[in-house]
Amino acid sequence: MRVLLAIALLAVPLSAHHSIVGQFDVSKKVTVRGTIIRVDWINPHPYVVVESAGKGTTRWAFSTAPIAMLRKVGLTKERLAGNPGEVVTVIAHPALNGRPMGWITKMTYSDGRYFLFSE
Repeated sequence: MRVLLAIALLAVPLSAHHSIVGQFDVSKKVTVRGTIIRVDWINPHPYVVVESAGKGTTRWAFSTAPIAMLRKVGLTKERLAGNPGEVVTVIAHPALNGRPMGWITKMTYSDGRYFLFSE
């Protein structure tokens, strides 16, 4: 069964949050496929750490919406983390400084379920 969670609260323009446009290039998107290593459920924004393979291994740190907004729509640390060892595809706005970081817009799990954070 496919699960869709559209987080309507996050539909506000990304420019409304100064730290997002100050850290991430909202005019670009990157797609990263890899395994979730951990979810850091910390305020103000949780991070999903994904290890991707390619030319070597890269660990990406993807930021998400504030915990309060995630909880409001029923998204928990466990739901975000998925199943151990599960491969995910993350679409995100990349970090302005070139580091392997991003602001998640969509995360799709291996069984097809996904969380849509913004367009």
